[in-house]
Amino acid sequence: MVNKKLYKPIEITIATFESDESWTVGTANATQFKTGAQSLKVTSTNGALNTSALVFSGTNDYSAGAYFEIDVYIHDIVKTAGVSFALVKDAGATNYSTKSFTTLVQGWNRLRVNKEDMTFNGTFVAADYAGVKQARVGVQAMAGNDCDASFDNLRNVQRKAQFFLEFDDGLITVFSDALPIIESYGFKIGYLLITNKVGAADPNYESWANVLTMQSRGHVIGFHAHAAEDYSDNTYAQIVADMQLGQAKLRAEGINEPYHYAASQGKVNGSVALIQPLMFTSGRRHTHPSTFGYHDIPSDPWAQWGQVFANTTILGTAQGWIDDAITQQRGCALVGHHMDENNVDGNGVSDAFLDGVCSYLQSKQTAGLCEVVTREAMIAAFDARGS
Repeated sequence: MVNKKLYKPIEITIATFESDESWTVGTANATQFKTGAQSLKVTSTNGALNTSALVFSGTNDYSAGAYFEIDVYIHDIVKTAGVSFALVKDAGATNYSTKSFTTLVQGWNRLRVNKEDMTFNGTFVAADYAGVKQARVGVQAMAGNDCDASFDNLRNVQRKAQFFLEFDDGLITVFSDALPIIESYGFKIGYLLITNKVGAADPNYESWANVLTMQSRGHVIGFHAHAAEDYSDNTYAQIVADMQLGQAKLRAEGINEPYHYAASQGKVNGSVALIQPLMFTSGRRHTHPSTFGYHDIPSDPWAQWGQVFANTTILGTAQGWIDDAITQQRGCALVGHHMDENNVDGNGVSDAFLDGVCSYLQSKQTAGLCEVVTREAMIAAFDARGS
């Protein structure tokens, strides 16, 4: 099973409601529904909307894809018309954005809202969240009724760019040359293998002993191809057979869960798109499109990938691609093949280039601008977003 803890979004807790926490209206700690989970109770009288405000401290993430999340307990669903969450820019609450929730259940509800969901009022505009000074939670009863709602655990769930490092094929220089550099930064790689070449007589390919060592150190081992490196001219049955041989080989050699896959050399046909989810998505993750060059799919902000290592040896170019993914808060795979100071075949990466890329990623991660994650964690994040 996937360790879901790896994939938990970045959450910044704004209020736990265990104290008054600068709430200006309402009764803190009035109701405790379970041990250690005290709540802020807000009351609506005679159908009027009543809100309670929290003065914000610190900086929250209002970017596309980030959101606020709050738990609310509905005491009497029959008498409750709805609850609301608002971001306010002034003490008088005339300039604000708000989201109302009317589809609720008796008991606990978890509400989620981001700026794309909100209605803007006064001078509050969608592009301007810099001046937010408070959050407001509110409840409104049905006309002529009174009701209570109790709020708990206000969180800002943030979104940042994510990167993972990958090497394809299984060439020997990854273990001997690339890994010491990558591990010196604490990073892990995805290592996708041509399974009939690894451990074979070809001295350019890795031994299974070293592959298992990589797995034991937290690197993700997956499948790139078996005997048929180019699926473009293969039939459906031939592709299935090759993938089955590759998965069987990985299992036989002790690879724990050989469900990671990337299309070899981007040379595929329509059958691969049908087969791949059956063999590599069930129970464990899928692939990235193996298109050369840094590119993106505008309709899917979490499907931006770059063959950075394979397509440039200019550090500044790679850094520019990384900066762009950070700006757009996208996921990005940095994919290479082997280490070669002279880059004879055009797919080689020098020690200095790889070290420069890792150093740049580490500096951006330290600054809080991105995360460098495992291949598994990245694709799980894609899955969670429906991509």
